Amino acid sequence: MLEDRGALTHDDRDTEDVTLALHRLLSWTPSRVLNVALTDAVGERRTQNQPGTIDEYPNWRVPLAGPDGRRLYLEDLYGSDRVRRLTDVMNGFQSPPRDTTAGS
Repeated sequence: MLEDRGALTHDDRDTEDVTLALHRLLSWTPSRVLNVALTDAVGERRTQNQPGTIDEYPNWRVPLAGPDGRRLYLEDLYGSDRVRRLTDVMNGFQSPPRDTTAGS
């Protein structure tokens, strides 16, 4: 369906491409409120804050990490290309906006 709707190309197959395509498809809906999970934005692969878990690992204490498992801090989000790409998708940009403040 992602390919049929033009959100994903046949060549895009890595996890980030699919995540961006899913969010792109959401951004095309008439919904007035959309949300992105922080774990999707940074590429975290571990489950966090999963309701209904009692005997599993304490997933409410999992530190945030990127797809490589390296711990991330809040400050890291501001410089993350991955976060920027997802933000651009959610804001409806087909390509990243130009920085109009450069050189001023």
